[in-house]
Amino acid sequence: MSYSYLTKDNIFDRYTTAKQYTDSLTDPFPEYSRLAANRPSPNIDKQYPKTTDGTTASIIRKTPHRVIQQLPTGVVKSDTEDWLSVVASFVYTNKIIPSANDEYALITKCWNIVEKAMTYGAYPGYVPFVEHGGYFCTDLTLPFWGDVFFQKGKKSDSDSKFLFMRSWWQPEDIDSLIDREQKLKKAASERGEKYESTWDIKELERVKNMLTAKDDKAMTEAEKKKNGVNDGAIEIITGFQRGVGAEFITFHQNSKAILRVKKNKDPRGEIPLNFMYMDIDGSNPWGRGVVDLVGSLQNLIDGDMQMYQFNRALMLAPPMIKRGNWNKTKAKLAPNVLIDLGVGEGNSLDTLKIDTTAIANYPNLYGLQKSQLLNLMASPDTSISSDVGNPGFSKTPAGINQQESNISVDDNYVRKMFESWFENWSETAINLYFAERSGIEELQLDDDTADQLRKLAAEGKFDIEMLGDDNKITIDYDTATPALKFEVDASTSKIQDDNKQLEALTGLSKVVDGSPTLQQLVPMDKKVGLWNALVSASGVEDPEDLTISDEDIQMMEQQQQAQAEQAQMAQQGMQPQLPEGEQPAEQAGEPQPEMEQELPGDPTSLDGTMQHEQAEPQQFEQQEDMHDPQDTQDEELVQLLQAAGADDTQIQRALAMLQAGYSDQDILQMLGGQGE
Repeated sequence: MSYSYLTKDNIFDRYTTAKQYTDSLTDPFPEYSRLAANRPSPNIDKQYPKTTDGTTASIIRKTPHRVIQQLPTGVVKSDTEDWLSVVASFVYTNKIIPSANDEYALITKCWNIVEKAMTYGAYPGYVPFVEHGGYFCTDLTLPFWGDVFFQKGKKSDSDSKFLFMRSWWQPEDIDSLIDREQKLKKAASERGEKYESTWDIKELERVKNMLTAKDDKAMTEAEKKKNGVNDGAIEIITGFQRGVGAEFITFHQNSKAILRVKKNKDPRGEIPLNFMYMDIDGSNPWGRGVVDLVGSLQNLIDGDMQMYQFNRALMLAPPMIKRGNWNKTKAKLAPNVLIDLGVGEGNSLDTLKIDTTAIANYPNLYGLQKSQLLNLMASPDTSISSDVGNPGFSKTPAGINQQESNISVDDNYVRKMFESWFENWSETAINLYFAERSGIEELQLDDDTADQLRKLAAEGKFDIEMLGDDNKITIDYDTATPALKFEVDASTSKIQDDNKQLEALTGLSKVVDGSPTLQQLVPMDKKVGLWNALVSASGVEDPEDLTISDEDIQMMEQQQQAQAEQAQMAQQGMQPQLPEGEQPAEQAGEPQPEMEQELPGDPTSLDGTMQHEQAEPQQFEQQEDMHDPQDTQDEELVQLLQAAGADDTQIQRALAMLQAGYSDQDILQMLGGQGE
């Protein structure tokens, strides 16, 4: 058993120290939360409007939605048993992910943890093992930042040997827990078994009415809005420590009651709390968030905006200066109203002159301040003019491309930090799933998973007797399960931009179409894949009507084979077939009669002597006129094929196909198919 950092004797003191240390780190968190929620400062002068700019809040709210467009995919791996990783991948995809919807949908919780990490610098995700409609499975919950406490002096969650997490219970929650434990004990007794609960029922009964009021750090934003009304709750804390078989201790601090002692069943010995970090500074275990970087500048922008709105209101409805002894009720400011000031010499009514110097250039000042803030947080905000004085917001094509590049880099950073956390959560969830479940379960696998197991069985890596003909496999959770690993497929939380994909695919298509060499080298299945990708990215309606399927490819290959056979038959038809054993007359050894006339246009006599000297120029012109265009086409094809490296057999077959009426493209495809 590993070393115990937390014991029943020291747990209360260790918690007090960890709470004091963590509380000192979270002092600015309420202010971070206010800015991220776009709420006005409570310190605003009463005469100023409670308005805010909202730039920081907008970026924090929109970034998770832009970066995480879908849940990442990944694969479960095992160092010892390949078949277990296959089954675990099936469990992860079909059991854990669909069930991880406690409190909110899983994708919503993923967006939320990124938003909170941007706000505070880091944020924890807890992996409970809970019941979902009678089925026990791991899940994801996000505890309040004020309820998680680090080991003193540590720089991160992974650096901490132990962590504390506080929860707040109501008396009915404890009554429900006691009732469940009693029923489990009774059911085990009826089966002749002994049920050993990890909860101390007597101590639960003792503390269930010990309600305490929450302090400011423990109160959520919603609770603070209740104007100080604090109904109180039962404060229950759990201390998690690292180590295989290490004890997780749950206790009540005020009464010093130990409520539960539970062994860490994770075969890796890890704590079921995984933090997502937005940035680290090497000293604060909460890291450094976006609001910490821009909070002071956001407050400056908010203050200037409030003063601008105040001065603008003065200009639109300026104060009035009344002089003399007359009734002010006569001074009614309305269109076409006559104001009677009486007969006094000193009676007058004037508007107060407002100096507009301070707000004359406010739009440019606001744009400059906002651009400085956006320099710290890349955002696709296009409201900044190029005239504000910030060279980082050029509206030239090069400047716009640079801004988009910066946004892409920053988005990719946030995505990698999220996927790193999601990988840790998934690995914890799959390991706790197999470690916390007990008994025997029959899993109904899908066809793909069953086929993977059958392939492993053929390789001698899986006992095929474990898998039934109906694709069912029996899992004994009471046997020790080795530690499992989970690897996220990089950037699978991002959906590719169809327009950019279409542009890239179109460029590839043009390169292939414009290169005869690539036309011959690129296999047909690759060309089909390129076409299908183009159809998918085009966004056309009913893309399945344009997609080329495997059946289409087989039909096309059959047609090409039939055309090639027809061409071969055509070539054989040009050469007279003689009975076996016969030879052409000129090869039979019999004397051939001389031909009295030479073939027209043939410059060579039958005995091979040249007749060019005897031919008249007019005869040569006639011969050129009588030259068959098909011969020229044949010669060009022969030269092209020779340059391409075709052998004599291929050239003869190509000539036969040309004479049979096939196009150059068909001929090249035939030769390409032979080359493959």
